[in-house]
Formats: sequence, C-alpha cells, structure tokens
Amino acid sequence: MVIRLSVTARIALLSIALALVSNLALVGFVWKTTSADAIDAIRRETTEQSEALRAVWRSGGLIAVRQAIDSAVVPGDVSLVLAVIDPKGRAVVGISPARLAVPSA
Repeated sequence: MVIRLSVTARIALLSIALALVSNLALVGFVWKTTSADAIDAIRRETTEQSEALRAVWRSGGLIAVRQAIDSAVVPGDVSLVLAVIDPKGRAVVGISPARLAVPSA
C-alpha cells in the first residue's frame, strides 16, 4: 500500500521538520550558553571568597578564619559549604558535609 502525498503536503511536512530541527538547535544553544555562564559565575564567586579567606588567614590565622566563617553562617542555609579541610577531606573548621572529595596531589 503506497500513500501518495500532494506536493503541498510534502512541502508542509518538510517545513514542519525544518522548524523542529531549528527549534531544537536554538534550545540547545541557549541551554549550553546559560550553563556555561552559570558555571563561570560560580567559579568566579568561589575564587573571590577563597581569596578573601586567604587574606583573613594571613592576618589572623585559624582563629580569624573561624570567626569569619561563624559570621558568614546563616541559620537554616543548607547550601553553604565553607570550611578549612585537611588533606584527607575532613573539615578542620567550618561547615561542610562529613567528608569532601579531595583530589590526590
């Protein structure tokens, strides 16, 4: 059984297929760009906070870092990870999960 389509129907199907492909390409581009921007913003913010804690460490040592971390903690904020960790991934000072993944040197 062969289905015959008119030229108009073929053109309509082709335009639908092209619209679908172009929309998928546009959505992919927007998703990739947004994801890259978000990752860059997090990386930049983490670097800035790291530099600030490094300056606090240089000026007052572990006690000053502990005070800075305690002043940054917002009660109920479970998304904040702010800690000084040892080489095995355990938190020495601060708030963090019980164990962090630490890349081997």
